Amino acid sequence: MRDSVLLLAPRRSGKTSVKFRKETASVALVDECYERLLGPDRRKHFAHWEERLDDPLASPGERSLVRKLLNAAAKDPDGIEQSTVTQLRSTLGTGLDLDTDGLLLGLQHDGYLVKVDGRWRYASSLLREWWLRWKVSR
Repeated sequence: MRDSVLLLAPRRSGKTSVKFRKETASVALVDECYERLLGPDRRKHFAHWEERLDDPLASPGERSLVRKLLNAAAKDPDGIEQSTVTQLRSTLGTGLDLDTDGLLLGLQHDGYLVKVDGRWRYASSLLREWWLRWKVSR
């Protein structure tokens, strides 16, 4: 059975061209498409996921904790346990009124994380890979 594969290829003009290739789906082809989606020329297409975290109503501590949680969850495909959440919260010091559970539920509601078997992990492996590549390693 043959499948149509949609490939997006950047052109020198900065616009994206769309090409269909008729070939059998394979691990190598999926990997190629995945890499194209995560490449530097596609980085801007995921940027809104980070920009959405800059809630002007959130405190600096909340914004910091959210990024720490996302960074930690990106490093482990299985996600983070509650003990990691507690540890990350403690790095911000005492005296901050942070609703950690509320922040996690907000990340779940907004499509960043899901809770599976007691661990918070990325809802999308593609978003996780993008975050790991462009946010954690920086």
